[in-house]
Amino acid sequence: MTRSDNSTIKTYRGNCHCGTVVFEADMPEIKKVNACNCSICFKKGYLWLFPDETRLRFVKGSEDSMTGYTFGPGKITHKFCPTCATPVMARNSDAPEGKTIAHAIQGLNTWDLTIEPWDGAGLGAPYVHPVYKGTMPDAAGDGGSTTVYTGGCHCGRVGVAVASPGPLDGTYEGEMVECNCSICERNGYRWMYPPRRAVVLKASDSDLGKYAFGSHMMSKTFCRVCGVNVTNDRGPRAVEGDWSAENHPVNMRVLRGVDFGALPEVQRGDGWVKLPPPYENP
Repeated sequence: MTRSDNSTIKTYRGNCHCGTVVFEADMPEIKKVNACNCSICFKKGYLWLFPDETRLRFVKGSEDSMTGYTFGPGKITHKFCPTCATPVMARNSDAPEGKTIAHAIQGLNTWDLTIEPWDGAGLGAPYVHPVYKGTMPDAAGDGGSTTVYTGGCHCGRVGVAVASPGPLDGTYEGEMVECNCSICERNGYRWMYPPRRAVVLKASDSDLGKYAFGSHMMSKTFCRVCGVNVTNDRGPRAVEGDWSAENHPVNMRVLRGVDFGALPEVQRGDGWVKLPPPYENP
């Protein structure tokens, strides 16, 4: 993976969405990031940065404030906020240097960065997708070209099934959005918007995290163990007959067998500007 040169050192500030963890890092101006295609990096939408360990410090909270998730050989610990599920950093036992998620950096327009791919999927043993153990959506029985996709978090504790009106490929005509609002930017979602009857979310109450903020009309769902974000469900202040009563957005990153490179161009939503109230960076 590529590191930037040491010219023009700047201080960057970052945080999880709820503000439990706030950090600063001194590093060269951020112009490029690494995007790994391995199982966990893809599901979480990571964009990697590599600040010098001695120039990374916590302003609020600490590594102990975050949940750690490991798998496989257990050498890399992925750190995320247990409240809002924002991925913040990772630690590798074979390398002292820290890894930080660019999405967590305040005021950084990741759409303008150069993305350098990294074939992490080609390293080690292939990832074995957890088997979906839930029921099928009601819309799965609609017939025609309906195609059911299953998937879920990385560790398998949270599963999801989606009945799409057609294949999720180059012919797909449904809405797909990557938004730069405060939560969507930090958590790396790519949304699709199926009706509620086309979605089943399968998880125990103890494994399923829910994060609501602002109006509390919606709750972002995630796995409490591995931190993967799965859907955007009804929030604690949702009212009868509102939009969420009929719709259940799904993070397309968690669906098995979907090739993002084969899909139509994703829509970029400027939620940072268009979705009030304004978010205040801590």
